[in-house]
Amino acid sequence: MVYQGGRRFGTLAWWCLAVIAALVVGVFAGRATLATPTAGASTSAVPVYTVAEETVGLSQAFPVTVKREPLGTVEAASTGVVTEVFVADGGSQLHGGDVAMTIGLRPVVVMHGEIPTFRTLERGVEGADVVQLQQFLVAEGLLAEGTDDGEFGASTQVAVRAWQRMVGVEDDGVVRTGDVAFVPGLPATVSLAPDLSVGDEVTAGEPLLTVLAHDPTFEIAVTPDQVDLIPLDAPISVEGTDQTMWAAAVGDVVQGSDGSVTIGLVGANRGSVCGEDCGAIVVADGGTIMMATIAVVPEATGPTVPASAIQTAADGATTVVRESGAAQDVTVESYGHGRAVVDGLDVGDRILLVNHGEPAAEAPPS
Repeated sequence: MVYQGGRRFGTLAWWCLAVIAALVVGVFAGRATLATPTAGASTSAVPVYTVAEETVGLSQAFPVTVKREPLGTVEAASTGVVTEVFVADGGSQLHGGDVAMTIGLRPVVVMHGEIPTFRTLERGVEGADVVQLQQFLVAEGLLAEGTDDGEFGASTQVAVRAWQRMVGVEDDGVVRTGDVAFVPGLPATVSLAPDLSVGDEVTAGEPLLTVLAHDPTFEIAVTPDQVDLIPLDAPISVEGTDQTMWAAAVGDVVQGSDGSVTIGLVGANRGSVCGEDCGAIVVADGGTIMMATIAVVPEATGPTVPASAIQTAADGATTVVRESGAAQDVTVESYGHGRAVVDGLDVGDRILLVNHGEPAAEAPPS
């Protein structure tokens, strides 16, 4: 029994020594296989890459807060209960003649004018507010051009009666104070006054509508570290309504007292980001979120190599290794997602992937 136990021990010991020897040989063999060749050294085990033409760049997506700044308010000219509202949440674009709401079932019609409604307009009154009413009636084709003289006469009264029949109220030729809401700068984007809803009673002088800026503001909140990564001339695209893409650029960059940074966006032509589409944007209370894509590294097209194949010398020079083993100086034109467009190589050239198997950096060192 003792002999058999010793025999078993001897067999196990030899087996362990054999495994250890195999591991040692494997480690040395692995080191020899993974060793990075240098220019002029044997390169038979290094993968070869054929340079191809590609388009490379690096973009990053950011959420954009879209807001409309309030410009003023439209106040109620009479007392009554709000019975209907025709302004959407987040604001609606209204033109002259649109009904914003009804108060006591009587329509409140939007018209262009700098002077707010402050009195009943009827035959015999005169003034600038009468001119505003007459200009609306002329635009509607109800009053002859050139008759907007500020005098509420017989022709104006006839035109008012025709307009009243259009909106469905008694055609008595008298425009009551609550019938019209004069708003500057039509078409205008307006929202319902805060905390106002159907069923609420309003009194004269109480806010009915908030007039909002037609062109919304577009802002990106970033960290101080992110700001350093965004070039001031970076092309930006904003995904707008109905998957429309708007070209934008970096506008004002503002740093808050808490260290936060806000990047304002402007249109590519330094105008509005949304252009003719601004009126269709519905902006919720507190702002609406859209997405913007910023070209952190602008796209370039040309001879492209894996970024991991680029080596950086102590003096900052960037090189690749040709198939022959010779070093080739290159200049990185663009990079992104492990690829780099370089100057110094031609399409079809063959290089060695000397760092093959190592994690590729997002960008080559510079």
